[in-house]
This record gives sequence, C-alpha cells and structure tokens, in this order.
Amino acid sequence: MDTFFPALLLSILAEFRQCFTKPSYEYFRAYIWAMMINDSSKCLTNIADSCFFLGKHLSSFARFLAENKWDSSKVKKKMVEILLNRFSELFIINGAFLGVVDTTLVAKASKKMFGVQKWHPSSGTAEKMNGVFGHHWGIIGLVLRHPIRYICFPIIARLIPGKKNNHQWIVSPDGTTRAANFWDAAIALVRELKIYLPDTAQLRIVADAYFSKVPFIQGLRAQGVHLITRLRKDAKGWDPFIAPVIPLRRRGRPRTKGTEWKLANLLKYIRPVEVQVNLYGKIRTLHVIVRDVYLRDFKDLVRVVVIQTETHPLLLISTDLTLEASQIIEMYGSRFSIEITIRDLKQHFGFTDYQCYSSIAFFRFVTLSCVAFCSWMITLLKNDSFLEQAPQGSFQKTSLISFSRLKSALKRFVIQQIIFQRFNDHADFAKINEELEPLFRVS
Repeated sequence: MDTFFPALLLSILAEFRQCFTKPSYEYFRAYIWAMMINDSSKCLTNIADSCFFLGKHLSSFARFLAENKWDSSKVKKKMVEILLNRFSELFIINGAFLGVVDTTLVAKASKKMFGVQKWHPSSGTAEKMNGVFGHHWGIIGLVLRHPIRYICFPIIARLIPGKKNNHQWIVSPDGTTRAANFWDAAIALVRELKIYLPDTAQLRIVADAYFSKVPFIQGLRAQGVHLITRLRKDAKGWDPFIAPVIPLRRRGRPRTKGTEWKLANLLKYIRPVEVQVNLYGKIRTLHVIVRDVYLRDFKDLVRVVVIQTETHPLLLISTDLTLEASQIIEMYGSRFSIEITIRDLKQHFGFTDYQCYSSIAFFRFVTLSCVAFCSWMITLLKNDSFLEQAPQGSFQKTSLISFSRLKSALKRFVIQQIIFQRFNDHADFAKINEELEPLFRVS
C-alpha cells in the first residue's frame, strides 16, 4: 500500500497515527489518497473502488465514517500542529495569525438528512435566486503568506443553524435555553480555531461585509480576537467627543460621541493620502483616508479606511487600532483566498459529495475533505520529487500550486508503481518511461 503514496505525504499522514486505531488509520490514509486521485464524485462507492490496494468492501468504508472510534477534534488539532511545524513563520502576518471566515451552500435532495432545509442566498447566480435546499456550512481557515499568493488552509467546517429546522441550542449559566443563531455558529468557529492555536497566539479574523454586524464584532472582542471587514457604503460613524475647556454642567453620563459622519462622504472634506499596497500579488497605489470612529451600538473605537475608487468608495474597518491602512487593505485582500479554497474543496476533495444520513458520518467526511486539502497542499508547497513527473505541454501554464498539476503527477506516479513493481531491479526505467509515455498521457 505504501508504494502508491508519495514519500512526503506518507510522512504527513504518519503524524495522525495516534488519532486512530490501527485498522482505522489505514482507512484514513485511503480516504486522503482517493480524494485526490479520483476524478469523479467522491462518494463512498467511488472512494472504495479507487482504493484497490486495500481490497475492502464498501461497508467497511461506511463503518469508518459512522461507527469507528476516532475524534474529529483531535484530527483537526493535529492538522494545525502539522501546519505550524512546517510553516510557522509564514502564518504570522503583521504580528498575529490570520483566520478567514466564510459560508457556502451545499444542495441536498433528501429531507431525511440531518439539518437540511431551504436557504435563500443573499446573492448568487440566477438559478439560485429561488433558494437552495440543503446544508449551509460555515468554514474557517488559516491564511499563509506564500510568495505566489495568499493560501487559506481550511481547518473547521460547521453547520449553520436555520430558523425552520434548528438543531443547535445554547444553555446559559442560569439554565435558560435558546436556539442558536447564525452569529453563534460563526463565533463558535473562531473559538474552536483559537483552541487549536498556541495559548499565547494572537488571532485576527477577516470576513466579508455580511459579518460586519455588531453581534459578531462583540463576540470576537469578548474572546480577544480582532476583526477586519468591510462596511456598507451608507455606513455612519462618530468622532470621539472632545470636551470643551470649560465643561458644561449636564445631567447623565458623560458624552463619548462627537461629530456624526456618513463615512463615504469623508472624501469630500478630507484630502486622501497615497499608500503603496501589495494587493493580489501586485503593488498598487491607492488614495485613502484613515479615521478612528465609533460605530452604532459598538462601544469601542474602530479604525476606518476609506478607499477612493472610480465609483463608490470602499469602507474597511479594523478593531485593531495598531494596524496601518496598507496592512488593513492587504489583509482584507487576503480574504479572497478562502473563495479559492472553497472552490478547490468542492472540485477536488468532494466537500459536497457526502451522501450519508448519519450526521456523524457526513461531519467526519467534511473534516476529511479539509484534511485532504491541507495535506496535499503541503505536498505542493514542499515540491515533493514526484511532482517533477507531471507532463509538460498544457500544464506549463498551470500554477505551481495547482491541484490539477498534482493530480496529473500522482496518476503518473501510481501507474509507474503498478507497472515497475513487477520489473527486475536492474531494468532500464528511463527507457521504459519513454516507451510508456503515451500510456501515461492517456491516463
């Protein structure tokens, strides 16, 4: 079995050994391997068929997900440890770890599946405007600053509770029970990620404009986590109140808010300054205004960056007042990395292909999809030797950290192992490679 695994991947998966029993560990490795080499749907049937070296029945793969004793939390924690051990410095961005939060819809036809209901997306393609029946997943990942681009490693995926089919509840210390909402699930993602990080680690979160709501901001600040996000174009802010030299005698609490601003209008009254920003791999010159203001219903100051554009100004905020405008803009730009990650999870690692009715089974399946992404991405970044066998031609234009390049190289590697394991050790493999090149290209 080991001969069909690249050496670097074997060393990565070996670190998960303590999270599984001996039989379960073999299935774990098989899942990670099959999710990459399989071009079709990553349902259990196709995964079992791909793992020819195990020779196990489909029911054994199903029991691994639904019945075998292993803890997904330990697997996720070990994944974070592996990432930090290999790329510790690249995960520190402006003095802290950077996490990205986003959500995605997964269509499911069966009403018997736990947590399924109809969702109405706020935006999307025309065919989705009537809603999607299925699951709503929240995803959080750690951002790595790579020379090519920012890379988001997905760590945790959690179901978002809905209003019509709520399946999550919160019990307060006094025994009061209430249904969990969207913000509870989003904050729980951040809280779990923080548990997996070192105790002294500082964490910032980047999210899109939907997360710029006070319940989410307050929930993060209660955990000591800062947020970088975007505001609506009609957002308002208040300057800190400057007390007069001769204080006025007034009843009530001291005033904290001063002049009210429609933040987008700051460009009409204040001259913007130029900043150089590394945005999406290019150095760009932007004209911005930076101002510390109060937001409605939030008691602490936030730093607002108003970016001048050809149309409407962009409004970014950071609860961390130590960050400069260029740092806030660049970190918000890294948010796009989770969009690429979600796309790759769906295209290459079967994030949407689970068909299990058991909730523990599909939760574990989604966890394995995230672990497979992280494990194979490490293999790409470390540029394992088997990647040199990827065919040239159309793949010359493919990014060095493309899973399409990795899949092609892995198929070639596996076919070579199948063919060459029957050859004599003294065979001329270079010559055989040339003769079998058409077969490799067809595969």
